[in-house]
Amino acid sequence: MKLKLYVAGTRAASTLELVQRIQRAIADVVKQDPASELEIVSIMDNPTAALEDEVVATPTLVRSSPLPRRSAFAFSSDATELILSLRMDPIDQLARK
Repeated sequence: MKLKLYVAGTRAASTLELVQRIQRAIADVVKQDPASELEIVSIMDNPTAALEDEVVATPTLVRSSPLPRRSAFAFSSDATELILSLRMDPIDQLARK
């Protein structure tokens, strides 16, 4: 699974806290797919990537694979909510292999 977290900048404490929350929220799903990756993209440093992924607000989490592509605009420390919003069900991930 390939995930990109789009943020406005990478130095703010709030961004670092958000990255940690996202990593904790998706940890169980990522365990099912060791090839998973989470890329942090600053739209300030790489606006082209944000345009390519059609990011209109930050923070945005984009699941680019497996298809279909999914995005989540609002975040919560609740892993269930994040998994449902991106349809990252661990059982579904295993079925795709």
